[in-house]
Order: sequence, then structure tokens, then C-alpha cells
Amino acid sequence: MFKTILSLLFNQYTEWRVWACIAKLLLMVLCIAVILFISWKKTNNLFCKICKKRVKPFHQFCNHCGTEMIPKNKEVIIGVNKKTKVTSVLAVLTLSTAIVFSVIQVASSFHLSGYGTGIYTGYRQTYTENDRIWGVECVKALSSGSFRETLKNPDTDTLLIQSQSSSGSLILNMKQGDMVESVDISNTNGTITYDLSKFSKDSEIELSVEHTTAKDIQFKISWG
Repeated sequence: MFKTILSLLFNQYTEWRVWACIAKLLLMVLCIAVILFISWKKTNNLFCKICKKRVKPFHQFCNHCGTEMIPKNKEVIIGVNKKTKVTSVLAVLTLSTAIVFSVIQVASSFHLSGYGTGIYTGYRQTYTENDRIWGVECVKALSSGSFRETLKNPDTDTLLIQSQSSSGSLILNMKQGDMVESVDISNTNGTITYDLSKFSKDSEIELSVEHTTAKDIQFKISWG
């Protein structure tokens, strides 16, 4: 039951999943740092000079040959043995592979769009089959940014706009040369008409919808 509740929460709040993945990455990086520190640091290894076997620092006699561990019979070798190095390298490779998969998981949690400057989840462009309609649907904008489109043949005097979002703000900007017009389309409550008669029909109009962090974004803009 507890697992089910967590699953529902994570499905509802995407940013929680993102932060969970980031926490996983940080934990793995920490593990790698610890392994590298332990594996490659220089350690004092005490050996018997007579039989060249390792002895414990607190032993009075060598367990292998019985030599008394007085200072002249002790030998300190600085370094890490080969077995430890091999084990550590394998552990690092294993964790590195896990990190790669975690990075992929994090990247798939949000969407970077060529038509927008923000970070999104559940993003898609709509009405792409019609070059006189531009629409966007987005479950959540995780950062501020803008959606962009170009009205290449502005042979019309009006834009028809339908737009809504459950949070945040949406501002439609229309730019042609030095002329810029803006209108708040956060929630149009149906279809509104915007007059384009101020703009020339001889050059394209750059459209952009600036947004804050927002949820449940849906808009459709048509012309002609």
C-alpha cells in the first residue's frame, strides 16, 4: 500500500521524480568518490623483513616465520595492492554504468524543445499538419521560457486565439521589424479575435508565447 501511494505521488508530481533521479546520481557520485579515495590513497603496509609477509602493527612476532617484530625486523611498504585496485576499478565501472542509465532516466523526465526555450513535461505541438494553425499542449512548464512560431505569409487581418492554463501566465507577442504587440492569453475563456491590421502583409510576423512556470498549458492560434 505504501508503495502504491508513493507511485501515485510520483506520477502526479513530475518534479519529485526528477529530484529523486538527481538524488540517485549524487549518491552514486559520492560512492565513486569514496571508492577512489579508499582505493588509491597511500596506506602504510607493515611487512616482516625476514619472510616478506604482511604482519599486523600490534603483533610482537611474525605469524609466518616467528621473527620478533622489533624495529630492525619491520619493513613499511607504501601503496595499495593489485587486488584492491582491480576490485575498485570494477566497482567504479559498475557504478559508472548505473550513472549513465540514471542520466538517461533524468533526461527522459523532461523535454527540451526546438520550438521553446523552457523545460517541459508532457509537451507537444498540435495542428502541425495545417500551416495556418499553431497550437501547443504542455502538462507543465518547469521553467520560464517561450514558445515560438513564424507567420510567414500574413495575408490576414485577424488572429483567432483559444488559450488556457491552470496556473502561471501566457503572453502572446507579435513582432514585425520594430513593431511589437503583446496580449495576455493566460485564459481566453473561449475564442478571442486579435486585429493584425497594423502589421504589413509583405513580411513575416514572429509569434512567441512567453510563459512563467505553469501547468496544463493549451493554446491554439489560427489565421486566414
